[in-house]
Amino acid sequence: VGDEAVETVRILQGVPGPDNELTEEHNPLEARMKSYVSYSKGCYVGQEVIARLTTYDKVQRYLMSVRLDGEARPGDTLAVGGQVMGKLASVAPHPVDGGRPALAYVKRSAAKTGQLLTVSDSNVVAQLSDPTFALLMEAVAPTG
Repeated sequence: VGDEAVETVRILQGVPGPDNELTEEHNPLEARMKSYVSYSKGCYVGQEVIARLTTYDKVQRYLMSVRLDGEARPGDTLAVGGQVMGKLASVAPHPVDGGRPALAYVKRSAAKTGQLLTVSDSNVVAQLSDPTFALLMEAVAPTG
């Protein structure tokens, strides 16, 4: 398979990718990778920030899977009633139905399965869902 097919599968599964969803702008809790964070390991860069975000429940945005009904590009904003609620990080063509799966960071208040948003200044509708990858990680995350 080619690079585009691999990228499409990654996005369909909701797997965060380097340079798209995994950047210095986003922490592992926003990327829905909590099961990969150690709360018992010795000191590491960012440990205090992660501890505060967890303790005070202050994660402000989450990575969400997006189903687009039209064209969009990474960097396009997502809005509800004209208020920007997020930004697309990755977009790919769907090989079967012609849709556009995507991943986006969305403000916590709008990060809900079934939430409808519009893309930038267009009529393209974006429907949110929890990324499959995040749901699987939550299901197998160690306790304690």
